[in-house]
Amino acid sequence: MKKRLLFVVFFIFIVSYSANNIVPEQGNPPPYPGPRGQKLKGENVYTVKKGDTLWDICKQKLNNPWDWIKVWERNPHITNPNWIYPKDKISLDLSRSIKDSYVREENREKYRDKRISGVFKFKDHKDEDKNGDSEEPLSRDEEIYDEGSKMKITKKDAIKVEKAYQEKIRSMRFRAGFILEEEIENYGKIVKAQDNEAITPNDIVFIDFEQNNNFKKGQELIIFDFGVVVEHPVTYENLGKMIVPRGTLEIINVEKDIVKAKVGEQFKNIHEGDFVVPEYPKINLANEKIEPKYEGYISYIENGKNLAGENDFVYIDLGIKQGIRTGMHFDILAKKEKIKSSTGVKDIPTAIKGELLVINARKNVSTAVVLYTRKNYKINIGNMIRAK
Repeated sequence: MKKRLLFVVFFIFIVSYSANNIVPEQGNPPPYPGPRGQKLKGENVYTVKKGDTLWDICKQKLNNPWDWIKVWERNPHITNPNWIYPKDKISLDLSRSIKDSYVREENREKYRDKRISGVFKFKDHKDEDKNGDSEEPLSRDEEIYDEGSKMKITKKDAIKVEKAYQEKIRSMRFRAGFILEEEIENYGKIVKAQDNEAITPNDIVFIDFEQNNNFKKGQELIIFDFGVVVEHPVTYENLGKMIVPRGTLEIINVEKDIVKAKVGEQFKNIHEGDFVVPEYPKINLANEKIEPKYEGYISYIENGKNLAGENDFVYIDLGIKQGIRTGMHFDILAKKEKIKSSTGVKDIPTAIKGELLVINARKNVSTAVVLYTRKNYKINIGNMIRAK
């Protein structure tokens, strides 16, 4: 039963993130289109003010600036996330379905037989009646049927499993680390452990920061170390330096420049002198072009390994600037091969070696986890990847 429920949630996750948007070039603002989204109504509708950005709106209203992508997906009248205007109306309801225009046509066909009824399916115009009213949403206890797993579950159960799955993704982000492309402006160091012994979960530590970043009680931080410099396997370009997580912290109290925190999870040995940073250093893409690109390379494998297996973390050379988002899936491709025939040299269709799931999209790089590998295929640094 659990496996089937996870399959349903996994499918929901794919549907929610399978969209790949082509964003217009940045630079000079496009012609002012006039206030958009004026038909939106309700308590979750926000009216844009001068100086607003999707990042700031999500940080203020949803307490999570990284939800800007989810908000953008659910507001198709915002064609370019870098350009919003005063009096534009934006829905902040993250339960709102993603419009068809944000779903790649090939994926619509791919998942056509696996759509889940009610709120979890793609919304088609044929679902609306003559008065323009859509179908009634399911109650939390009403059963829904998933064609993929051939089973019935309640919406309430699906929501529970989805939350568990999202928590799993979040935990993987903590453990996997990421490639740091730019210097961290403000990070701290563990200067003292309260018990002066080996630092383990639930121990109290004190952190010294150069600046006070308005830290708050309950905020989570990452204990980390700097790892190797990652070079691109084809161009040998310097992609950045690995951030290797050692554990997590929860802030207990802040006094001037000293932060008191409790150790949460521990991934590696933790010592005095280890570095500390907020989970996701902010990425600033203001006035930069987003140029969609959905083919790239595996550039590094966790812990410097030469081969990757299922559940291993890998790091790819594509990020938000290339249109990549957390939740996207990639095929891992085998090397292209050619054969000689009577009519000349021909390409053999590229074999698929496995599949990746992006769990942390950064500026020009991303962290991913290997979902599966095909038998007799090895996953190496330098393998090509292609968005599904």
